[in-house]
Amino acid sequence: MAVKIFKFQTEDEWLEARKQDVTATDVAAMLGLSKFKSRFALWHEKKTGIVANEFVENDRTKWGKRLQNTIAQGICEDQGWQGEDLGLFYIRDDELNLGCSLDVLADCPVRGKGLMEVKNVGNDAFSASWSETEAPAYYETQLMHELHMANKAGIPLQWGVIAALVGGNKPMLYFRDYDPEIGAMIEAESVLFWASIRNGDEPKPDYLVDGKLLQKIRGAVIEKTAIDISTNNRVYELIAQYDEGNALEKQGKDIKDSAKNEILDIIGTADKALFNGGSITAGMVAGGEVSYVREPYRQFRINKKKAEG
Repeated sequence: MAVKIFKFQTEDEWLEARKQDVTATDVAAMLGLSKFKSRFALWHEKKTGIVANEFVENDRTKWGKRLQNTIAQGICEDQGWQGEDLGLFYIRDDELNLGCSLDVLADCPVRGKGLMEVKNVGNDAFSASWSETEAPAYYETQLMHELHMANKAGIPLQWGVIAALVGGNKPMLYFRDYDPEIGAMIEAESVLFWASIRNGDEPKPDYLVDGKLLQKIRGAVIEKTAIDISTNNRVYELIAQYDEGNALEKQGKDIKDSAKNEILDIIGTADKALFNGGSITAGMVAGGEVSYVREPYRQFRINKKKAEG
């Protein structure tokens, strides 16, 4: 049987097992739907082991893990469900190199057994990426992949729910029926993805988000070297684009600074001002010596020849 179920004892074992697969959190990147990782970044992660951004736990992720079971328990109580936390549970398709974990099984008296994908969402994040009826695409594909893998593993789940606790006190539930056609599409895309890795067919980078990864992949700068790119027409298009962006950036900063200074003139010596719909804080930050360790970075400057005459 190609599809297997694993139960790990430690988080390190669980994390190691996931490295060889496209997991539920990777599916959106594979499909080009993730805001966290590009297909190019995922390709290199699986092909070369080079990770664009190493995961560093912060307060948000730490508290998200701590609160996951509490949120799930509360939603189950509100909905009259029985919930089961599956822990370090992992489903793997050996042939397709697809895998996933499952958060919580929810047993509903009406719908039967389903899958709950728990999210702890701040108000700002909700306003930016969620709506009353739709969760972000990367969470939608995550849930569909998990439902598909569960059914392949002999766990008959016909529905799932993205259960988001927004702002610490507002539960939002996004119910979804299992769609085997979406599962089949993910499988077909996985076949193409792993074939591209075997064949060395590197995807096109997303230049907006893949800059740091490109520096890692392309290697260190060789000092005192120069190349001639004068016959590459795309270079001139990009220089014009860069100049346009630079001008817009300066214009935007001027507009922002002018508005800020006029507001401060209106506020005067107060450190806080109220307006309809919010407030402005404008306290003083004490001066002092500041030191930090700067990461290496590439200098970038476009130098144009001055017109003659």
